[in-house]
Amino acid sequence: MFTILADADGNGMFYLDQIDPKSQLAEDDEEFEDRIRETVETSKGRGADTVIIKAEKQVRLRDVVRMASAATAPGGMKLNLAVVEKEKE
Repeated sequence: MFTILADADGNGMFYLDQIDPKSQLAEDDEEFEDRIRETVETSKGRGADTVIIKAEKQVRLRDVVRMASAATAPGGMKLNLAVVEKEKE
């Protein structure tokens, strides 16, 4: 599962697996797509057949599309997208 959170400007903050600073991907990282594809290939090798991308409502569509494109590039995987809207306190 991949998670995309929105920063104050609506830019995506990308995470592999869990929301943890160690798993955060820099959008300008040259290996951004490679790291996502590698994660998907590893999961596929373990028998997974679905990629899940969870994104906050404020995340820009281009950020979701970029991650989805990289995640489905290896082929043979289903894609599920979830949009999360936090309630205001």
